[in-house]
Amino acid sequence: MSTCASGGFAFKYVNRQLAFVFFLTLMGVTLAIIPHCTTMTQMLILASVNGFSIGTFDTAINVWILEIWEEKR
Repeated sequence: MSTCASGGFAFKYVNRQLAFVFFLTLMGVTLAIIPHCTTMTQMLILASVNGFSIGTFDTAINVWILEIWEEKR
């Protein structure tokens, strides 16, 4: 099964659980720092990183669920 969105392709090559922890941590850190940004550029960069992390995590979760329930088809 292949994934095209965000960084979902990487989950074929890296440990999925470690990647989940990494992206969840990245989401939390960026969300915590965004309110403290002093310039719009900083905020946009952090929001972009956060959006990429959320998209990658969401794609990976969906693929993982499909793999889990694939046997039931």
